[in-house]
Amino acid sequence: MNPEQRVKPPKAVIFDCDGTLVDSETSGITAMHEEACKLGYTAPLEFALQHFRGKRMAVCFAMIESGLGYAVPHDFEVTVRQAMAIKFKATVTAMPGAAALLQKLVRAGVPYCIASNGPQEKMVLTLGIASLTDYFTRHVFSAYEIGHWKPDPELFLHAAREMDIAPADCVVVEDSLSGISAGLAASMQVYSMCDPATIPADTAARIVQIDGLACLEAAWGLLETPTTIPG
Repeated sequence: MNPEQRVKPPKAVIFDCDGTLVDSETSGITAMHEEACKLGYTAPLEFALQHFRGKRMAVCFAMIESGLGYAVPHDFEVTVRQAMAIKFKATVTAMPGAAALLQKLVRAGVPYCIASNGPQEKMVLTLGIASLTDYFTRHVFSAYEIGHWKPDPELFLHAAREMDIAPADCVVVEDSLSGISAGLAASMQVYSMCDPATIPADTAARIVQIDGLACLEAAWGLLETPTTIPG
């Protein structure tokens, strides 16, 4: 991040969950890919990691079915969720700098939330494994409850309404192109943790690329002294 991009603390922050606060995106996609391969799916894991990231599970299943040439079993989602849970418990950690950044947002009095394409049960599981649950006693929004999935901006707009903050005063921290697109469509400043090589040039010109969550402490001028976890 360039010095010219330093700004004051935002009025509100909307985080994605998987791959942004919790290092679970790769594990989850890997579990889905492994279960798909048991059905005869042949696309490499690298394809899944690139094209499934940030997508609604139904969209991922549609891509798997396209590759298979037939529909997945009716209980495939249950199978995948179970496989994901096993892998999460073995591999998930908080993203570097997540707890420190959340502590500083609390100290600065900046409201924040999660807005994810994943279901509540998944977020409860991964936040718990990553020891971040205590930072999110409220304002955890799931697309499954709202009925709108990124790249539709409505999930982010709903989060802004619930926090009583104007969309233009919210910033979004995302790790997927679908989330970035949703944030831009909601007229919010977007900070991207995506691989820059995966971002189209016209989109890249409208976002702030960061190397990790620690970059935001400096970018937002947050205090260096951590505080206690909200109880």
